[in-house]
Formats: sequence, structure tokens, C-alpha cells
Amino acid sequence: MKKWIVMLISLLLLVGAYLTFWSLGANQETPQKSVQNLKIGQTYQTNDFTFKLINQKHFITLDDHTDYANQDELDEALEDDEDDYPWLTVYEGEYKRDGSNIYLRPTSSATLDFDDVKSIKQKAYANIDKETYQEDFPKTAQLQKTKTGYYYLETIKSLSINEEKTPIYHSKKILPDSLEAFLKNYHASNN
Repeated sequence: MKKWIVMLISLLLLVGAYLTFWSLGANQETPQKSVQNLKIGQTYQTNDFTFKLINQKHFITLDDHTDYANQDELDEALEDDEDDYPWLTVYEGEYKRDGSNIYLRPTSSATLDFDDVKSIKQKAYANIDKETYQEDFPKTAQLQKTKTGYYYLETIKSLSINEEKTPIYHSKKILPDSLEAFLKNYHASNN
């Protein structure tokens, strides 16, 4: 009789453990897979920025740090870091392919700074900083294809080091085909 009780308790513990682990796994989201191909005209997203290959030679990227739900959220962020005012930077430039790998070379950019959430929603920037670049293509491709898909590799030229690879996903954001077209959607604030 004791054997049957021990076996029954063991069986119940095993079934309970299985159900616990199965329900935990069922509630987890399946991570998005990195894209297998990069197509002209399609917008893509990494953890840090959005980009689009405009044609066979040109690209545009958006590095957006304006995603605050309301002014209270921004104020809280500013308490943690006084220099964390909302901003976004748009780069446009040229790219070249070497097999599946893609090298990006920015030729110009504009950084827009915003004072508050209201100005973000009104697309009214407090400051704009435009730059042009005369750099060569980097030695390491920033968009690299592996067996599991495309990844973005950030390189820090001044230190000659490579950062971690970040998966590239499809994005629903719409990017225009030029920096000039992007800036037409914004205006200087009246402050």
C-alpha cells in the first residue's frame, strides 16, 4: 500500500511540475525573428533606430528619442538625467553591398531637440542642428547577414571596436525618401 501512495504522490508531483512549466512557456511571447532579406522601399527596425533602403544606393535612418506618453513621464525622465530632453536625429547617406553585407555611409543629418511633449506632438522643434559628412565607408559592414537573418552591428570608429549585433525586424513606421522630405513635417517653435 505504501508503494502505491508514494507512486501516486510522485506521479502527481510530476504532472504538477509539467503543467507548471508548460503554462509558463505558453504565456511567454515568441521573440520576433530577424528578417532574412532587406528590400528597397521597406522600413526596418533595430532596438535603436528605424531605417529604409531608398534605392540601390541611398538610405535614410531615424533615431527617435521622443516617445513619451505624457509630460509627467518626460518630467520623471528629466529628474533622472537633466540632459535627457526629447530629440530625434535623421541621417541620409549612401550604402554599398558586398554579398549580403551592407556598408552605410551617412552624408548628412539633422538633429531636432524638443522642449516638451506638447512640442513633440505639434512637431515644433526648439533647436535644429544640421551636419554634413565626408567620410569613407566603414571597414566593417553595419548590416550583416547570418544564418538566422540580418543584424545591425554598431561600430565605434574612434575606438576601432564593434558592439553587439542587434536583430533587424520589419517596421510599420513610414520614412520619407530624403532628409529634406522628413524636415518638411516639422517647424521651429514660437518660443
